[in-house]
Amino acid sequence: MRLLKILMCVLMVCLLTVTGYSQTIQDKNARAKADELSKLIFGDDVALIRALIGGTRTVLKGIFDQNPQTRPYSEVLGKALAEVMEAAYSDPETIKQFRDIQIELLMDTYTINEIQELINFYNTPIGKKTIKVMPDITKKSMERGAVIGQNVGNSPKVKEMMDNKIARLKKEGKLPPDF
Repeated sequence: MRLLKILMCVLMVCLLTVTGYSQTIQDKNARAKADELSKLIFGDDVALIRALIGGTRTVLKGIFDQNPQTRPYSEVLGKALAEVMEAAYSDPETIKQFRDIQIELLMDTYTINEIQELINFYNTPIGKKTIKVMPDITKKSMERGAVIGQNVGNSPKVKEMMDNKIARLKKEGKLPPDF
């Protein structure tokens, strides 16, 4: 009887070990597939860096354009920022961090089978076209969205709403009276 219990325990340990090993292999396969998909979608490291710089530059150019002190220098500041960010984003550790984020997001969003389906799609002619045109569509969308954001932010209605909010926050003691 005691021997049977020992054999059952050994069998359970072996079974759990194999299950854990199988899960580790599955996770590595999923990660490798997500990495493959990430590289299809976002391109190589150079393309990734360009996309990061473009996004950063678009957002901050809007900020430079809104500030009366920086508006006349918006273009110069944008170019300077792009140079600085290119150097910062080109660091191999930074690239790895961005890749890891992409891989984790893909793994959190899709099953391994869905990742494979996406890989298959992105290897078709329409998939390749999608990859090629998507950065331009995204950039134009951000630029046009920034214009809408500026217009909304500068509207008298939004200014009045913000003034009312600030007055309420002062009255509630959440902002100083001289704010």
